[in-house]
Amino acid sequence: MILNVLAASKAVSVALNQDDNCELLQDHENRIRKALIQAVHSVHIFPASKFPEENRTGIANELAKYMSIYYTNYDLLIYWCMIMHIKECHENHFFDFFWDNPFNSNNVGIINKENRSGVYFLHGSLHLYRNILGRTYKQVSMGTGLLESFGDNHDTGAVPLFISEGTHRYKLQSIYQSDYLSFVFSCFEKDSNPLVILGHSLGGSDKHIANAINGHEHRDVAISVRKNGNIPKKKAAIRHALPNVENLYFFDAATHPLLHESLRIEEAPQ
Repeated sequence: MILNVLAASKAVSVALNQDDNCELLQDHENRIRKALIQAVHSVHIFPASKFPEENRTGIANELAKYMSIYYTNYDLLIYWCMIMHIKECHENHFFDFFWDNPFNSNNVGIINKENRSGVYFLHGSLHLYRNILGRTYKQVSMGTGLLESFGDNHDTGAVPLFISEGTHRYKLQSIYQSDYLSFVFSCFEKDSNPLVILGHSLGGSDKHIANAINGHEHRDVAISVRKNGNIPKKKAAIRHALPNVENLYFFDAATHPLLHESLRIEEAPQ
């Protein structure tokens, strides 16, 4: 959000011929962008080259069984799995609504939707960017260089589109300021189909996610719980976050195919 404000302020300074102010804003933008790029490279799980192809294939094949995939992380893991599926199956089974690039909210129709899987990046992703006009576009790569090239397109004035920190109110505000994020979040709010939740505690900073789930009290919701720590406390916290959900089920996270040990990477290979 800071980069968006700086970009807008710089545009105003250029229009008013305030060269000194423009240079100062550009300097701030460059330093913040550099820090962001360094932070992303340091915290991302690993590059695609260290993500075994058999793992990507296994994850993609399992995800392909679901009609809708709502992803709240902003890493590239799901995107890499989608690309692997395209390479191996030679079909676009997964869709992300970027029929136009930049994203066009008037062109989100789906052909043969029942036999395909929609992917919704609820908090954005490292391959998504927002330009100076507020439009969202996707950086496309059939290779493995998206993480390595993250931030390279700063000359266009585009800023990365992902939400990583802040309260649920801040996250929701950021969502509504984006054409793409507001669209996918609206889809999530309207979806009343049975839901499986993996690796999410529905904590206070993600109350907007819990509120959307609470909007459909009669749906079946199954949520994973790891068998470590205080399990009754974990379940109680989830029940507190989802008070309206009548059919709430818990299951051992290790029993889900996506969390099977065969797909697990404890440490990126050296």
